[in-house]
Amino acid sequence: MSRTPELRELNKKVTAAIFRAEHLSPGVEAELAFGEVSLIEEEIARLAPADSMPGALARRGAITGSLSAGDWLRALMLAEAYLAEPVPHDLAQELAALRDEASIELSQSQVPDAVQVPYTLVD
Repeated sequence: MSRTPELRELNKKVTAAIFRAEHLSPGVEAELAFGEVSLIEEEIARLAPADSMPGALARRGAITGSLSAGDWLRALMLAEAYLAEPVPHDLAQELAALRDEASIELSQSQVPDAVQVPYTLVD
């Protein structure tokens, strides 16, 4: 079965999703839109080999979409997964840089240790 019609449809969806995400004001709505971009790009990456133009773009897009969505852990996991694939050297360097960016963002966004608050139960 040819994947071309499916890729064509996903490319239309991701183009529309990118347009929508880029035209939203920064905030939760934009982050959700970029999350949608990442999910669609991930679908394209599943269908297109890493050494193809669509495959390389989709892998970058899935990670950068997650970064733009503020989903550092997802971006890091995608980068690690894509780096485990046989990818061209230039793409591997770009993916490693995105992985490093996600790792830094994740380490800086950790919730501080919980503070114990004294309380009394009342009947």
